[in-house]
Amino acid sequence: MLRRIKESDIEELIELENATFSSTLGYSMLHDAIYSTFTRAYVECDNDEILGYISLTFDSEVIEIMNFCVKKEYRGQGIGYQLLKNVLNMLKQEGALRSILEVRSKNERAINLYKKLGYKEIHRRIGYYDDDDALLLEKIL
Repeated sequence: MLRRIKESDIEELIELENATFSSTLGYSMLHDAIYSTFTRAYVECDNDEILGYISLTFDSEVIEIMNFCVKKEYRGQGIGYQLLKNVLNMLKQEGALRSILEVRSKNERAINLYKKLGYKEIHRRIGYYDDDDALLLEKIL
């Protein structure tokens, strides 16, 4: 089940971000996503268990994905694909025209998922990370 995050999710999402990225957007950013129309965050749940999460900004035309992750034990099961697909479809209904995101060039699993959903590389930021380039991907909705 897809739903917007709630306050009781924040600590678990911070743990998930730290486990996935070794960093987090932080409590205040996630808290703001609950009440903001510009910043949003969604979780994919099975009963009350969070399986994956996505945070983004949405200005009524452009979706910018900030963080997107699935718990390690649920990766490779199509949960991330469905989560992102459902969020894009929902926001398209609200007027979204395109989606952009940045991904490490070495993150082949994520890049393959994004390409499967129709994202295309539009720019490469050479040396953006200490050990990697960043790819800027776009999907026209």
